[in-house]
Amino acid sequence: SWRMFTKPKIEKTRYKSLLIVLILLGGYLILFLYPHQIEQFTFCPLKSVVGIPCPACGSTRATSLFLQGNFREGLLLNPLTLLTHLVLLVGLVWAVIDFARGTNTLIPALRRKWNPYILSSFLVLLILNMVWNYFKGLWSVPWFFWPLSPKIGK
Repeated sequence: SWRMFTKPKIEKTRYKSLLIVLILLGGYLILFLYPHQIEQFTFCPLKSVVGIPCPACGSTRATSLFLQGNFREGLLLNPLTLLTHLVLLVGLVWAVIDFARGTNTLIPALRRKWNPYILSSFLVLLILNMVWNYFKGLWSVPWFFWPLSPKIGK
């Protein structure tokens, strides 16, 4: 019959899961093997275009430090990176399970409508991380920190 000439949907799904796993592992491998070369580049479009670091600034360098075993330095550079990597680890395990079972549950779960409380929590964490970047001297005073800054108005 005609079905023997079409690929089953399960195989296509398995390839998507495998691609996610390979991309994540490949990124970590590059950061592990070339930590000093990575520090020369910025991957942040906001910093590249506008010159202002984003709330997650330092994530790539923190990841590189984590992979080299410098957990304290990586955490001090960008505390949000730890949460990011926990989420990525869950996604990696989820994609491996999807691959093994031939299912596709990760991508639909990411595409679903998120609870506003979860989104608000992530926004608060980003703002706190941006405040952390400011107080450790990563960038100059943005307009919304002027009331907190001792340098403004003197």
